[in-house]
Amino acid sequence: MLAKRLVQLIGGRVGLALNHDAGGAQGRRAAALSEAGATLASFPGGDRRVNLPELLAGLGGRGIVSLLVEGGGATLGALLDAGLIDRVHAFIAPVLIGGSGAPAPLGGDGATIMGDAWRLERATMEAIGPDWLIAGYPTRQEAP
Repeated sequence: MLAKRLVQLIGGRVGLALNHDAGGAQGRRAAALSEAGATLASFPGGDRRVNLPELLAGLGGRGIVSLLVEGGGATLGALLDAGLIDRVHAFIAPVLIGGSGAPAPLGGDGATIMGDAWRLERATMEAIGPDWLIAGYPTRQEAP
């Protein structure tokens, strides 16, 4: 069973399993994780999304003060819009993919003009194989 292997793989500790659908496949996965020893928590927000500030406060209450988020554009954009990202590690590959219907790496409200864009302070860049890792601390310019 995947849930038991997941718990064994990470030393018997799965901190949280999040879901909004208590029934169906999500409910079965949550039950399997619980049976395998995971702690389940719910931080519901609107539109079947997680309430991110409550989630991070819940993690902090469990002593988790550093979090790696690998997510799609909607998740990463929501965290950035809420000011909940302290440090960015972005990998850039020498591959061109996309189109008008392709998912974006960063969703959310974003910025429509350069003056409103997030900037990375103390940015570093490192080659890792054929890819580049860009790291820095996101900040926004003060409005004049």
